[in-house]
Amino acid sequence: MYIHRFADKLGLPTKRAHHLVVNTALRLVASMKRDWMQTGRRPSGVCGAALFVAAQMHGNINVTKKDVVSIVHVGEGTLNRRLTEFEQTPSWDMTMDEFETRALEYEEEQRKLLLEEPQAPSTSGGLSSAAAAMATA
Repeated sequence: MYIHRFADKLGLPTKRAHHLVVNTALRLVASMKRDWMQTGRRPSGVCGAALFVAAQMHGNINVTKKDVVSIVHVGEGTLNRRLTEFEQTPSWDMTMDEFETRALEYEEEQRKLLLEEPQAPSTSGGLSSAAAAMATA
């Protein structure tokens, strides 16, 4: 995804900082996707906002809006709009711990959904039975 490529260009101070920012940014993008924030948006703007917020969430990582804008190739106005949109989502008001907990819960829900066996359509009841009943009436 774009996040890894853009994060590589940010020049984060340590591998640990890089890992933290990338993982948080990926979870932020997933959160934005759940809130339909990415719909109709260029990925670079969404990724830029996620990287900026992720860096700020981890404190001692100095990443400016100007740094992000130059790496993801969007205007500062676009970045600011994505940040303003993100402020309107439930994730914005969460603490770091709350956000991480919610992200892990969501990832677990997704994993369970992928592991579930698809259910075969029912042959009794449902629309086909209703249509058959209407045809004989």
